[in-house]
Amino acid sequence: MGECMRQWLETATAQLRYRRAAPGVARELESHLNEQYHAYLQQGCAPGEAEERTVASMGDPVLAGGALDLAHRPRPAWGPFLAAALLLLASGVLRWWESASFSADGARFWPEGAHGVLFAAVLSVLALAFAQFCLDVSRLARWAWQVYGLLLFLWAGGFFLWPTILNGRRYGSLPGLGLFSALDFTLLFVPVWAAVVYRQRGRGWRGFCVGALALVPGGLLCLYAPQLSAAVLTAVSGLVLAAVCCRADWFGVGRRRGGLALCALVAALILPALALVLTVPELRQTLARRFASLSNPLESGYWTNGLRRMWDGMRWFSPGDQTLLLSEAAGLVRVEDFVQRGASTLCAEYLPAYLGWRYGAFWALLPTAAVGGALVWLWTTALRIRSAIGRLCAVSVCTLLSASGILSLCVCFGLLPASELLLPFWGSGVDRVLQALVIGLLLSAFRLDNVLREPSAAPRPAPGTA
Repeated sequence: MGECMRQWLETATAQLRYRRAAPGVARELESHLNEQYHAYLQQGCAPGEAEERTVASMGDPVLAGGALDLAHRPRPAWGPFLAAALLLLASGVLRWWESASFSADGARFWPEGAHGVLFAAVLSVLALAFAQFCLDVSRLARWAWQVYGLLLFLWAGGFFLWPTILNGRRYGSLPGLGLFSALDFTLLFVPVWAAVVYRQRGRGWRGFCVGALALVPGGLLCLYAPQLSAAVLTAVSGLVLAAVCCRADWFGVGRRRGGLALCALVAALILPALALVLTVPELRQTLARRFASLSNPLESGYWTNGLRRMWDGMRWFSPGDQTLLLSEAAGLVRVEDFVQRGASTLCAEYLPAYLGWRYGAFWALLPTAAVGGALVWLWTTALRIRSAIGRLCAVSVCTLLSASGILSLCVCFGLLPASELLLPFWGSGVDRVLQALVIGLLLSAFRLDNVLREPSAAPRPAPGTA
């Protein structure tokens, strides 16, 4: 590149106020300059004349750089951000309000630790803002394998070296971090795995196999916990993201062959997964407790039976029937006692059922509609992202939250056995903060989309350079 063209390029890129966009813009402008320069050479112009005509055809570098600055400026997604923040705060305030008890004279008072729910709600909003305005999905793509390995190391160490057994389930524990479940691991693992898949772009069958095998350790950790709901979320999110990659011919093996290979891989993994669940005693017992819960309604089936009885006695605009017995055979616990005893858990994990029984079924539809609307808004935002790494991470987050929401609603409505799946935006402390982080990562990808977008003519990264 001649000196005149280099000066024009430096002047144009100097107008960019967001310096992260400068390298990509410089490459794009340099490509245009070289194309125009060689076109003039083919017309018979001398090199010096071709350079001068090229610079003249590109126009004033200050004006061109100013226009590029407007096009490559971060654009925060204020609408989805405010919707997510309001839902996170509303869930905290509602859980705090409903955790109160009443004294003999009818006065409301809160037990010790209840105000920590408000702190967790504020912390989740701060985590959402931090993730949107400070995280960068391009850095996640650059350090994908390192983050992937660190995440597996921490979680595997917590599950294997410092496990805490509660109700037959392993919870990991790390010094200073407290307990975490397999669901918490899944919230972080799936977006990181999406970044690993991004690194396999254009690598053919090798990239396809590496991307598929990278999902396996996450699923095995969830099964080891054992937490089948987390394993299901990991598998569903992985399948959706793999289908998106095959449709876009991400690995460069062809759409048809990639789709057939994905179907063959899923079919090959189903039988080993079922055999693992049915042969490992802990997994078999967990499955039996989940789907034969009503055989022991006051122990393994306590929550499932209670939720179904709540829906049996629910009314549209008034509190539910308090005379129903939780266990008709034993006749020990009324639904009213069940709700009072488990108010904190019900409000955290089974919110629609709790609100429907306490205030009327109509009020159960409000948080459901709010969460559904927020998820639709997030999906719309994710599908507007044009950068490859941003879209992959955004689709993985939306799939994870949507699958969790659908399964959680099925549990709340008594269609599935009770589990610890949480309705998005309405979780407990750690889950709420992690959900806020991954949602913030999605919004960060949208905010930086104008900066990270890849030109349509840009070649795919060669193996070893992604």
